[in-house]
Amino acid sequence: MRQKFRYVLALASAVLLTGCVTNSVLSELPFVSSINPRVSVLDKSMTITGPLGYCPDLQTVKEVDGSAHVLVGPCLTIGKVARAAIAISVGPPGSGAVMAEGGEALSDFFTSDQGRQTLSGRAKANDVKILSAQSQDEMFLMHVYDAQTGENWRAMLAARGRLITIGINANGLPAEDGLDLAAAAARAMKKANPQNG
Repeated sequence: MRQKFRYVLALASAVLLTGCVTNSVLSELPFVSSINPRVSVLDKSMTITGPLGYCPDLQTVKEVDGSAHVLVGPCLTIGKVARAAIAISVGPPGSGAVMAEGGEALSDFFTSDQGRQTLSGRAKANDVKILSAQSQDEMFLMHVYDAQTGENWRAMLAARGRLITIGINANGLPAEDGLDLAAAAARAMKKANPQNG
């Protein structure tokens, strides 16, 4: 069972846990052209939204093999928020099952060589250091250091049977603020995609 979990998680992560956006994207913020705080994807079966003050960049919406990927940044018309780029990915149907294993299994995977390689922007385990990992309200949060992209924060959760992964890059953001932003992004996605919605 554990071997199957590691295989499924590695497969899902390879598709969804893209390396956090580079610092060059941060220099272009605000980059959002839409004032709409949400976008429907995958034949309107899922909604992608960020935490309050952040909007999807509609030009970055990509759908591939039943998955969706969108870059979210500060809305142009809403007050001051942290200068952060948030990458949100929604996996194919059934991919959310990996969350059932719980935080300990997720932590074990992402601190392993295979897990750190999955998180690396260059697919090199030695580039990545897990600074913290924790479960919170049906989501899994990580504070990660990547030698290529620097400090970033990750969140994972399941909604409507799909795995949702969130990656946040924000220069100079204190660690606790980064984890709070990742949790807020995860809660926004959970609220926008209720199980019976």
